[in-house]
Amino acid sequence: MKPGCETVRDGREEVIRRVTGPITEEQLRYVDAFPGVRSALFMPVAGACFYALSENHAHPGYMFVAPFDDRGRVVVGAEEIITLPDRVFALSPGILHHELPSDGPPRYVALFIEPQLFDQEWGHYSAEPPLLRGEQFPRPKELLSLVRGYMRESAAESPGRNAMLSAMEVELCHTLIRGLLKEPVPAEPLSERMRIGGALEAIHTRLAEKLSVDELAVAAGLSTTHFRRIFTRETGLSPSEYLRRTRLDRAKKLVAAAELTLTDIALECGLGSSAYLCATFSRAFGVSPAEYRRLLTDGRSSQKKGRKTKA
Repeated sequence: MKPGCETVRDGREEVIRRVTGPITEEQLRYVDAFPGVRSALFMPVAGACFYALSENHAHPGYMFVAPFDDRGRVVVGAEEIITLPDRVFALSPGILHHELPSDGPPRYVALFIEPQLFDQEWGHYSAEPPLLRGEQFPRPKELLSLVRGYMRESAAESPGRNAMLSAMEVELCHTLIRGLLKEPVPAEPLSERMRIGGALEAIHTRLAEKLSVDELAVAAGLSTTHFRRIFTRETGLSPSEYLRRTRLDRAKKLVAAAELTLTDIALECGLGSSAYLCATFSRAFGVSPAEYRRLLTDGRSSQKKGRKTKA
């Protein structure tokens, strides 16, 4: 499973299951999955993770969740815990828990790390890590920036991908450990690249809303003029172009899932109406949403027929 939950046939599905347990592609239908080397990161984009809702399940890896709002509820043992947006929720391997359904799509990123890796890096600080049963600690300021870099590298097919991800996994371990132990992080100036991270977070977590360039500049802590220049330099797209592409990418996934009407998809992706969705979708991908959905449906039907014939 790779970003968008598309199946891949290399070792990445194995990495995901090694840290999460026996998860299936269907359970990750509405979740973007970013496998690493000894970890995996997940972000719900259009609905809940059905595996997370499974009652009293446990993971073989450490789990760290960074929520973007306070609507998340997790049951650990007999305790119901509200996850907080300025905190990181942590669980040790083997702790039974489950997420409770919410009114809308969950908003968080969840990182799962192999216990051998995390325990090894913990050894730089003390002998044995604590048993984490839903503890919440202040979210390190640099965490989301590291997470975004991890996502980009996971989605890439560049030479050195695994080496880069391995280094990022170690850095994420130390960032989380220092957050747990309240260790001071070496101070460094907030770079312009890190500043636009606030705008990227706003785009990905508030996609259904009307977002102006001025609002994105505020999220980045920059003037609108300076923000436009820096954003374009760092992403290769203007803020408006990046927002439009992100909306269409999300819409494409929802059209493929075939769970929502075109009107609902347009509203979910901030595209206003089904007519506007159809027009922009057709310009971007060369087919209408209905044609794209039909092509996928026909392709799946052909695959099923082929499997039955072989059987």
